[in-house]
Amino acid sequence: GVQWFYARRERWEPFGEVENVELEDAEHGGRDRVEFGTGRLPAVLSERIQHNYDAGSQRAILRGTWFFQRSNGTMCPYPEDVA
Repeated sequence: GVQWFYARRERWEPFGEVENVELEDAEHGGRDRVEFGTGRLPAVLSERIQHNYDAGSQRAILRGTWFFQRSNGTMCPYPEDVA
């Protein structure tokens, strides 16, 4: 299945189930923006960025469809342009 991820400390971390469904629904429904955190943490799908307005920062997001297993056993998504 498809899993959405966000960049954290040079690693990809999976979004929770609720957020994952919202992002995937937006991707298939033609919506470019998904509001999280009462609008303070919006994800912009066309840019693959999630903003954090409280912290004044942003982080990359990725739609994972293909995965590989690292030597430590964790699953990691391939970049979207490869998958």
